[in-house]
Amino acid sequence: GQKMRMLPTPKMRAIPEDNKWQLLEPWSFLIKPDKSNTQNWQTPLRYVIPQGYEWDGASKPWMSKALFVLPSCHWKLVVPSLEHDIICDEREWFAKNGVSSAHAARHFRRQCVRYKVNEDGFMDTQQMYWAVRVGGPQWEAV
Repeated sequence: GQKMRMLPTPKMRAIPEDNKWQLLEPWSFLIKPDKSNTQNWQTPLRYVIPQGYEWDGASKPWMSKALFVLPSCHWKLVVPSLEHDIICDEREWFAKNGVSSAHAARHFRRQCVRYKVNEDGFMDTQQMYWAVRVGGPQWEAV
């Protein structure tokens, strides 16, 4: 079979007792303009997550905490969950820069697709999108 080219993932360590991951290096990512591009972004928004940031991986409302360590595909959720968690944690900054909770959820879904989260049939990207869209914090862009 053809070996899948690994998508970039950050250096991190598990903190099992807290059910979290910790970033061991800064992680930089881009958010595309939203569909209507009401922000009039000329280029995607860039954000750098500092080394040491901790997040709870994919333990989101759609499943139990058992999702924290998945057999084959948990690494696929690292980047979508990392980026969505920082957007939620820093939502005042993101709101000021034109990112609403709906936009954040769409970014999460795009990253799930990019990292092929649901190709093994274990999880449904659309279901996960609605879980973060409805279950996560809600805010408007300012």
